[in-house]
Amino acid sequence: MFADAALHGAAVLGVQTKATIKQARAAATVVRGERWELTLGSARRQARADRFVERTLDRSVLWEMHTPQVVRPQLLRDGFALVAAEGLAVTDDVSIVEAMGLPVFITQGEYTNLKVTTPEGAEGVGGGLQKSPPDSTGCPRARHVHRRAAFG
Repeated sequence: MFADAALHGAAVLGVQTKATIKQARAAATVVRGERWELTLGSARRQARADRFVERTLDRSVLWEMHTPQVVRPQLLRDGFALVAAEGLAVTDDVSIVEAMGLPVFITQGEYTNLKVTTPEGAEGVGGGLQKSPPDSTGCPRARHVHRRAAFG
């Protein structure tokens, strides 16, 4: 992956999604408070209009991003300046590069490289985390144990 970043300016580990991804109606197309009435057998229910499927996305072009992400330092500095100047909303380092209109190369990762970004995700790792003694501030530390992808 580091070689890919050196060649392209930015790279991220990723795997093609296995899940079927559905796009819901965009909030902008839903009138405030709009509800749809459904009849299911003899039961009548109301449902939020933005909870209905708009379309199924083509999974052959969808990738789940993993860590790490590698970006040339100057490219990242320029990107942070753009984000600050234009008040852009970004989710990660490579989305900054995307906002600049530049390509980000996806290096094939492994499905075993778990991305833990929520408490629920951490619970799912279970034995994959080994607890270490607290650090100097008294906070517990955790070390993620996983099989690393070969970066080439």
